[in-house]
Amino acid sequence: MNAAMPGRCASRWVRTVAVVGSVAAAVITGGGTANAGTGRPSQQVECAGRVLTVSVAPGNDGNNWGAAEVDGGGHLVLASLEYSVRDDTTGVLLDDEVLTHGSAHANQNPIACAVATVQSRLGDIAPAGFVYPPGTGPDDIVTSSLHATVVPRP
Repeated sequence: MNAAMPGRCASRWVRTVAVVGSVAAAVITGGGTANAGTGRPSQQVECAGRVLTVSVAPGNDGNNWGAAEVDGGGHLVLASLEYSVRDDTTGVLLDDEVLTHGSAHANQNPIACAVATVQSRLGDIAPAGFVYPPGTGPDDIVTSSLHATVVPRP
């Protein structure tokens, strides 16, 4: 949790960030359009400056650390996910979390991928009774983003 996020708001903010998690789960576990070649959902991601179309097998109820198949050949093995929520109106980083898959990929050459970015009004995604952090409000525009660190494989 980011230091800018007061501890008393943390549990409330986790529910707000669940919106990003839901978007991320849909993206990572196959919420894109069906790929004619694999029959699995596909989507575009930007990895190391290249736009790739990937398909992912359906997840294990959102718990999918499997590899994504790259159209045209190869795979991307997921090593970590980072999601963040930034209040664009105030410039405040509201949350920044990293989920890792152990240290299995520590000795391989990972690359960074931009997976999803969603912009919304803070009041539209905050749960009922949400206590806004100091200086923020329901009309603030926030950007929620999901990035992945992956290891390319043949």
